[in-house]
Amino acid sequence: ARNYLVYDIFTQIHNLPPVVTPAIFGYSMLYPYTDNYIDDPQYSADEKNDYNRMIAKHIKGDNVKTRCMHDIKTCELIDDVIHFYENDEQTDIRYGLFYMLDAQKLSLTQTKSALKKDLNEDEIFKISSYKGGISVLIDRFYVSTNMSEEDFLFYLCYGFFLQLADDLQDITEDYNLERQTLF
Repeated sequence: ARNYLVYDIFTQIHNLPPVVTPAIFGYSMLYPYTDNYIDDPQYSADEKNDYNRMIAKHIKGDNVKTRCMHDIKTCELIDDVIHFYENDEQTDIRYGLFYMLDAQKLSLTQTKSALKKDLNEDEIFKISSYKGGISVLIDRFYVSTNMSEEDFLFYLCYGFFLQLADDLQDITEDYNLERQTLF
């Protein structure tokens, strides 16, 4: 709901009616669906890496072997996003999905046990701003208007702000799992 709400706010900022397309629905569900899996301590680092590799292959258009319903649903959500833009010569949403996947993989390093070391504040800031910024920037691309450089910077910063809000919401869980966030 949060991702869709961000998209809805952006359409209102630009005086456009929000349109629920398979792409915006798929993306609104994809990010939390994949992020929750990656953050779940019940899965090993190898399982998470396999999951991320499966996602990358599917985004590329390669055939993938799904292991469970979670993999199948992930691929369906990716398809909802990609197929909406298949005939749009100016939009290759796959780039955005690859950046989002990259940011989620990078966030795996925020767990102390993953690196066997503490991250410094600058490293944590870079991960949080990248992950939050790219997530919201993708939402913005679903709004059919041109984007200025100022807009681009605003959306990246707004995404970082929302990432901070998410980290604050998860502060107890993150502390217990030794996830290194700014909080």
